[in-house]
Amino acid sequence: MTDKNTNTIVKPLHLSEMSIPVNLTYGFDQGVSDFYFRVIFERLAYFQVVREIGHHNVRARRKAENRHYAKIVEWTNATQHRQLFMRVLCKTKMENEHKSVGEVASLCNVSANAVREMIKEASELGFIERHPDTHHVSVNSIGIKIWHRYIESLYTEDETFIRQFFNTVNDYYRHKDIREMHEKGKVASHNVPDLRSK
Repeated sequence: MTDKNTNTIVKPLHLSEMSIPVNLTYGFDQGVSDFYFRVIFERLAYFQVVREIGHHNVRARRKAENRHYAKIVEWTNATQHRQLFMRVLCKTKMENEHKSVGEVASLCNVSANAVREMIKEASELGFIERHPDTHHVSVNSIGIKIWHRYIESLYTEDETFIRQFFNTVNDYYRHKDIREMHEKGKVASHNVPDLRSK
């Protein structure tokens, strides 16, 4: 399809993973759009709840072969604050930074004393590194390795489901964009048949 004003090729928009094209030139059926959006949203809500159960089960089932790693995983999964603490410090390491106690406390939404206690326990378990000049902290290579193993488990246990989940997320945002364009008067129509009665 070519834009007459700019003489450029326009990639067609689609409403859903069913690849139903959106026609931007002739009349818009808001009811059909609402129907498809609800279908996509309900699918996303279902996939999300399955995904969150999967997150929990990966943590619960996964056993580290190495006893030292197993202790770190067990310590991390004991509380939500420790889980977030590990994620914040892994992110810090991946960004090649170190953070102060105050910064970590702010990102974890806990007190500085709670962070100091977690840093102490993490140091004893051996997965924290301190910046030599500032004494700010990050995880070390052990912490990153444990995080990588977790992510590998999370995304390979049920590859078909993961692909369906992210396809649905993509559909949701694409359709959301189309609806917002319509509300702003940028989308005049679509040629989706009314399937509500079928």
